[in-house]
Amino acid sequence: MPNAVTLEAMASGIPMIITDVGGIPENLKNSKCCVIIKPANETELAAAIIRLKNDPEERKKMGIRGQEIAVADFSVDKIAQKLLKVYQNC
Repeated sequence: MPNAVTLEAMASGIPMIITDVGGIPENLKNSKCCVIIKPANETELAAAIIRLKNDPEERKKMGIRGQEIAVADFSVDKIAQKLLKVYQNC
């Protein structure tokens, strides 16, 4: 599950550049709401920044997709439903 900062960015419609570490990229690999780069790779980071800077349409699409995912998968109602299922299965 994405962390609070990632979810906040997604809900705000902010396209993200994230590193391929931890569970965040695993959950967002095919989401089209972020650019995933290797950790400690300045070249990839620079390329991702330039790519997003030069493509406002891609930034917009990524932001919209992030908002859709945040609402569909991580809204308060969705998280409450998932939690309820966990408790019901105990």
